[in-house]
Amino acid sequence: MQRKSSFTGLLITALCAVASDKLREYHYVSEQKTWSEAQQYCREHYTDLAFISNQEEIDQLSPISRGPGLKLTFFCYKEKLILVQEMKTWKEALEYCRDHYTDLHSLLSETENLQAQSKMEGAQTDHVWTGLIFLAREWLWVNGDPLEYQAWSGRVLPHCPAQYLHCGTLTRDEEHWGTRNCEERRNFLCYRA
Repeated sequence: MQRKSSFTGLLITALCAVASDKLREYHYVSEQKTWSEAQQYCREHYTDLAFISNQEEIDQLSPISRGPGLKLTFFCYKEKLILVQEMKTWKEALEYCRDHYTDLHSLLSETENLQAQSKMEGAQTDHVWTGLIFLAREWLWVNGDPLEYQAWSGRVLPHCPAQYLHCGTLTRDEEHWGTRNCEERRNFLCYRA
């Protein structure tokens, strides 16, 4: 009975994570596998096993995780935010993201900005391209998302940037946005729907 209630807790925890995490997509796998088999399955078909985010969840699940041959159903996740470590102009990055994923990434909230920042540890450039562009005298996200949240360097929205500084970036070492020459070659952030 202890195992069933603990697994129910896992299921509820995972379902709550689905509702609150916009950068990961969770998948329930009904096959029963050991931890190693489940990890291998998730890495082959998704990104990895879904992970536990706090000590309370660890304590709740520890009674059911004992025993080397224990087989349970599990959750996998698929990363939705991808750092591409290729050097491309803004336009080339846009085309790459649309060909391989969905689009260049939009940063719609402080949380998304911080999550994107954490992905940038592996970036090879000091700024990475985002889906932000200055077009027709206004800044906009190329996928049509509204530009409500802003994190400009110096907290100032550049209303009329220099002609060649029309593409938006996120800085690697800070959570700020910047404007760069669209012809520079940089790493970039894509997302998949």
